[in-house]
Amino acid sequence: MGQQFTFEGVNSSLIDQVMKKSSRLKSPLERSDIIIRELMATDLFQSTNFLYNKDANTIKVTAIPRVSIQSFKVTGADSIDLSGLSRPDSLRPGSIFNQEDVIAYASKVKDFLFEDGYLKSHVEAEISTKKNKVNVNIQVKLGEQTQIKEVQILTKNIDLQQILLREAKKFYNKPLTQKYISQIKERLKERLLELGYFRTQIGKISPVLNREKSLSRIDIEVSNPFQYAFFTKGNTKYGATETTIIRQLRNSELLTAPTPPRDFARDFVTRLYHEKGFADVVVKTTEQELPDAFRKEILVEINEGVRVKIKKISFTGKFSKPEKFYTDFLKEHSSQVIEKGFLHIEGLKTGLANLNTELKNRGFLKAQIKSHKVEKVKKGIVNIAINLDEGPLTQIRSIQFKGNKSYSNLELSQQLIISHLQPLKLKELEGSIQKLQAFYQRNGFLEMKVINKKDKVAKYSEDNTEVDILFSIHEGPQVKASSILIKGLSKTKPHIVSRELTFKSGDILNPTLIKTSKAQLEGLGLFSTVRIYTAEENTSVGERTVIVQLREKNPGIIRFGAGITNERDFTVRGYIAGSYSNLGGTGRAISARAELNLNVADINFPEHRVTLGYLEPHLWDSQWDGRVNLRRSQNIFEVNGDAFKVLERNEGSILIDRKFTPHFRFSYNILNLSFLREFEENGDSEEVERVIGSTGPSFEFDFRDDIFNPTSGSFSRLSFEYADPNLFSSETIQFIKTTARFSYYIPITSKVTFANSLRGGYLKNISNRSDSGIPFTEAFFLGGQSTVRGFDALDERFPTDSELGFENDIENFLVTGESHFGLFKSEIRFPLPFIDTLRGSIFYDGGIVAVSGFDFEDAYRDSVGFGFHIITPVGPVNFDFGFKLDRKKELGESPFEFHFSIGSF
Repeated sequence: MGQQFTFEGVNSSLIDQVMKKSSRLKSPLERSDIIIRELMATDLFQSTNFLYNKDANTIKVTAIPRVSIQSFKVTGADSIDLSGLSRPDSLRPGSIFNQEDVIAYASKVKDFLFEDGYLKSHVEAEISTKKNKVNVNIQVKLGEQTQIKEVQILTKNIDLQQILLREAKKFYNKPLTQKYISQIKERLKERLLELGYFRTQIGKISPVLNREKSLSRIDIEVSNPFQYAFFTKGNTKYGATETTIIRQLRNSELLTAPTPPRDFARDFVTRLYHEKGFADVVVKTTEQELPDAFRKEILVEINEGVRVKIKKISFTGKFSKPEKFYTDFLKEHSSQVIEKGFLHIEGLKTGLANLNTELKNRGFLKAQIKSHKVEKVKKGIVNIAINLDEGPLTQIRSIQFKGNKSYSNLELSQQLIISHLQPLKLKELEGSIQKLQAFYQRNGFLEMKVINKKDKVAKYSEDNTEVDILFSIHEGPQVKASSILIKGLSKTKPHIVSRELTFKSGDILNPTLIKTSKAQLEGLGLFSTVRIYTAEENTSVGERTVIVQLREKNPGIIRFGAGITNERDFTVRGYIAGSYSNLGGTGRAISARAELNLNVADINFPEHRVTLGYLEPHLWDSQWDGRVNLRRSQNIFEVNGDAFKVLERNEGSILIDRKFTPHFRFSYNILNLSFLREFEENGDSEEVERVIGSTGPSFEFDFRDDIFNPTSGSFSRLSFEYADPNLFSSETIQFIKTTARFSYYIPITSKVTFANSLRGGYLKNISNRSDSGIPFTEAFFLGGQSTVRGFDALDERFPTDSELGFENDIENFLVTGESHFGLFKSEIRFPLPFIDTLRGSIFYDGGIVAVSGFDFEDAYRDSVGFGFHIITPVGPVNFDFGFKLDRKKELGESPFEFHFSIGSF
């Protein structure tokens, strides 16, 4: 009779399954082993065991089920941000319960709170079990946060002690956290550097707690408390002034250099002079220590010599191009000193190394700079003689591929820059590798790699005259989107995300589709983080789940600001703005902004502008966005003594727009209605009311590297407007208007930018009525920050009111025929010392306005000036001083004008 099995903790269906698998074995121990292994393989049990009763020939199998986590929470720490404390996956609901993981996490919470200043915190884990489910609660009792009450600076230098103590006192009553301890250390380091304590070290920082652990004293050890002072002798303003030398020393690696400050200063100043072309400079340094004053004085004695000029650079040896090619290359790729014609040995070495690299990139793999000599012609003048041997040009003997399965050798060869029997250029070889990868990736092979590195792709003949190219390819799978999983949404509806994706389930993926989808999701303005990847990355699986991982922004934003300008002596400005960009999770947005301008020194009238906006994204599930904007404003447009004239504008517009590519946007203003009222404040002129109803498209091409602070690229905008009584305009208003703008940014160096802007416009009255005309609000005027700087936008705009024949009555001016304008702005922007975000500029602005029926004596007006710009994430804050080049004193024009603005033209 066979052995009898009994089970505890195992259901009947599983018993049948394991008994069947073990039935072929006769040994009770072997059968028991198989049964135990099968049960554990199900991952349903925490442990299993068996008890064999030989006398009764019975075996009892006992299984203890696994316990899973039903809930996991941390209570008592709502005021603490624990997001930086990552919780392991093993503690998430549904995971198998492991008590050691719970204890370890509770310990991490305790350590986290300790570092955050909660030294009296108490953390314990409460675990409650019901059947096979566990509820875990990490219970926190914070206690009082320990405060920094006192700081002691431990140093023999009493003066330095008091200086550092004043800095440290700024942190009194702050929590005793690692964050604030680090801030104290960094601030003290900055202060030491400012005062010249270049080798003084902030040592051990030790908190000392009171008995209740509520207050703490911090002891800070400061070693080597000597202040360094530098003096120079023998230098001239033509070499380097003492101020320049000391400033550059302070901005160098003096603080962290391993060499003593005396030796560092000698080598640094020598290098500084070499970089200016003083190749024969001799620098000596002496150091005097004043121990009672904790001060060390270093004298830098400089024998400048003369600035050494390069008379001639000559090449000898074997080379294929005219000698001028090599001399020009050397000058351009050495250093600025050599380019200017002065000797700089380190720059020369750099240039020769760059020349050697360039020749190898051109296929001269055996190129050698055999020698170079600096020969003195006479005092301060040298010749440089270079012996060069280019060697033979390496030809491509063969191109082969290995590992390609999806495409033939011929198809892949057509993607390359290099070709058979052509000279090998290393840059072209590198470019060919990139083009191969791009070709595969465009066709869905996202993980394709050329697995032999660039230096292993080419195999050269013994004399380096021929080369065989072998591309060893790992294709990987062609990736398709089998499904799309969107993660991270709490407010936004999933279909808002789906419609921005440029791929769908079943599509072959490529980098362009992923990049475009990411850009479109970022363009919604709803997410702070967008990441698109596949769950099966770097596997052989082709049918993949695409994960769109998002982090939502706070959809509601409120902004406000205030400022003052010199406009009309003294003007106060302020604004408040708010927006909500995800109504009901649909991406719909509303916005509001109110601006106030009050000239308190002259005209006590509150100019204002209120704007309301609504965005309807993806009208009728298309790629078009719809917008509705409402605006109300009152602005002064003319001043006459105590009286001034005000333009009130109430506007509404309905428009649609679409971004066809990352660089091209099209908008169409379906209808724009402007209700204009012109009236005189403190006067008795009649009110003038007009209505302008218009429609028209605009086109934008944006290739700037940064929309707020551009340094390269271009921006173009072309707009058309048509106004007509059939569009609710006043009966006397019918016109066409077009404006164009082209801005171009040229990087001269990495930090210097040449910015230019061209603008123009055309305006024509097309009404047949004798009393028709285009109101002055639509006419072209120039002058002011945004057009020609140096002119006041209100009092000095041109053409002037008197030139138009409507002095003190401009509201009655009408363009009855045609008008056009042209504007040119040019500016060089460059960095300024000491502050990284500060820029300087010099500029030229010029413009002309023409109106049919008028012949202006001096139609073209221009200005020059300079400015200072503070770079911010939302554009530069500009302070510009513009000077008129053709000032008209008889009209009372000022010689210059100061402008304040935000943004780049």
